[in-house]
Amino acid sequence: MGQLNSTLIDSSSNTETSKVIHHLVDQSLYVDMKSLSLYAVLLLILAKVLAIAYHKINLSLTRQKIMTELGCKPILSTYPLKDRLFGIDFVIANVRASRTGLYLEHSRQRFNSLGKTWKTRIFGNTLIQTIDPENLKAVYSTRVDDYVLGNFRSVSFTPLLGNGIFTIDGEDWRHSRTLLRPAFTKQQYANFDVYERHFQELIKQVPLDGKTSIDLQPLLFCLTMDSSTEIIFGKSVNSLIAKPDNDENAAFSAAYEVAKMETFINVQMYPFGQMRNLKEMNAAIKTVHAFIDRFVQMAIEMKQKGDTGKSELKKYSFIYDIANSTNDVVKIRSELLSLLLAGRDTTAALISNMLWLLARRSDVFDKLKGEVNTLNGEMPTYRQLDAMKYLKCFQKESLRVHSVVPLNTRTARVDTLLPRGGGPKGKDPVFVTAGTQIVSSSFALHRDKDIYGDDAEEFRPERWADDFRPLWGFMPFLGGPRVCPGQGLAMAEASYTVVRFMQTINRMEPGDALDSTMWAEDLAITCSNTHGCKVILHA
Repeated sequence: MGQLNSTLIDSSSNTETSKVIHHLVDQSLYVDMKSLSLYAVLLLILAKVLAIAYHKINLSLTRQKIMTELGCKPILSTYPLKDRLFGIDFVIANVRASRTGLYLEHSRQRFNSLGKTWKTRIFGNTLIQTIDPENLKAVYSTRVDDYVLGNFRSVSFTPLLGNGIFTIDGEDWRHSRTLLRPAFTKQQYANFDVYERHFQELIKQVPLDGKTSIDLQPLLFCLTMDSSTEIIFGKSVNSLIAKPDNDENAAFSAAYEVAKMETFINVQMYPFGQMRNLKEMNAAIKTVHAFIDRFVQMAIEMKQKGDTGKSELKKYSFIYDIANSTNDVVKIRSELLSLLLAGRDTTAALISNMLWLLARRSDVFDKLKGEVNTLNGEMPTYRQLDAMKYLKCFQKESLRVHSVVPLNTRTARVDTLLPRGGGPKGKDPVFVTAGTQIVSSSFALHRDKDIYGDDAEEFRPERWADDFRPLWGFMPFLGGPRVCPGQGLAMAEASYTVVRFMQTINRMEPGDALDSTMWAEDLAITCSNTHGCKVILHA
């Protein structure tokens, strides 16, 4: 028994010893496996870093080879940043200039001092500013597929405009252009019955006593809102007609103005605009979208019912034409909002600028009045307006001096090049890496003395009389495939409205003090005169 017990004790001891040994072995293997896993992770990280470094070096060498083959030279003209890491001083200078209503002039002075093409860096990204016509032609026409709108524009504009023609690129943009093709026809924007009806509502609110000063600009924005909504939606909001505060048309017009201004603040503050309190902006956008969606739904239902009668929406059939192509309410709304922004705001700013000038330039007023008098007081037709040579010259000169869309941006989608701007004389090609932002200023371009001569600062409609064509030196509505879709609407309605004013009055004079007669920028998505259009009209 004692021997048996001794054996059992020894066996038990051996078992415990075996467990301890196995545990130590397992721990050793675990430690080794853990070390191997850590080594593997480190090796993977090292391999990734080496791969990135190899890619960057290879990309740099490839780009250098291409630059040499194409004769590209670096841009020597650079904005003198104090903060070379983030470019904060550049941003602050822009914000300060904008708050004082001098952003466009501030930008022009930079071109005067740095040249027609120069570069800087903001938040680590390269930014090239150019007003060289050859570069503008490349960006907006010959190499247009190399560029996209970029996050700057899509992030800022999409909440209001959605995925419409102003916020998308590539095939989606081409689809939108096809969808909107009916709006680009003369039949849509040359419907002068619409313009006349709303002009009569405006003129009822304008004193013609030759004594009373009135600011026409707010009324003109109402005028173009009324005509544009009638042409685009099939029904006018009639903002010129007094309505109670709870009227849905008035609510839409007010919400649209809030949404538009908030959108521009986002543009100014990019990429930080989305971080601020957007409660007011979101509420305004919700009101705008709900208002438009009603008309879209009506058009879709008409199409589904096969309505071919002369209904109110069919009378101005643009919204109906789009509904024939898609049932997507959000898509239709996005395209309609893009057209409203393009046609309404630019038109109001253009008309306001033209009338402001007529009140301050009696020589221009008299020449235009003589041309308008050939109509013998009858309402003009599209053909008659198109034949008025001085009216065209006056309109072009207004667009040159007072750009309604003075700034534009694009972002390089791929590696590409600008034809000029490099080298010691700025005449050599410039290699543009993917992600580079290109900024152009038509305000500065239209004051280039190399294009317009020593009198580029002077307002002189006669410069256009001899078929003067500066091509890419004149970009009031951009150019190339993505030319502003509202150009035809703006030009037609502006011409008609100005002519009808000239037929209604005998004389115009400034309605403000001498110290506020200078035109000053009110820069939002479009640009108008911050002083408005204060005039005194003589019947």
